[in-house]
Amino acid sequence: MAIISQVQLAVETAPNTATRLQAQVSYQLNFSKCEALGQFVFLEQVALCCTDPSGDLHLSTLYKSCVLAQAERVSRSVQAEVDLASLQVQHQSLNLVENEALYVRVTLVPYTPQATENVSNPVYL
Repeated sequence: MAIISQVQLAVETAPNTATRLQAQVSYQLNFSKCEALGQFVFLEQVALCCTDPSGDLHLSTLYKSCVLAQAERVSRSVQAEVDLASLQVQHQSLNLVENEALYVRVTLVPYTPQATENVSNPVYL
């Protein structure tokens, strides 16, 4: 399985606004030689989370895509803004003013097709 390493998170208030957070995440993906030779595809997701008294909360998905395994190391840098007001509506217990522990979770899941065929919607004249 691929190795996710050197994960770093930087969070600050977005410029010119106090209602948005700007998150910057960087990390590296290292695939095995077999994954690269087999040209495996993985679903890649970067999520901003926090720990509060009620438990771990998934706040926002910062990035979601597919990645093809390759022999060379893959370096990623993701930057996204998150609206604080919408987070506090979704999670009433969230109070980022008290510096709750924000963290990032990077996941790779091997892609498996769900169906062997697909059919379009009917199109009538």
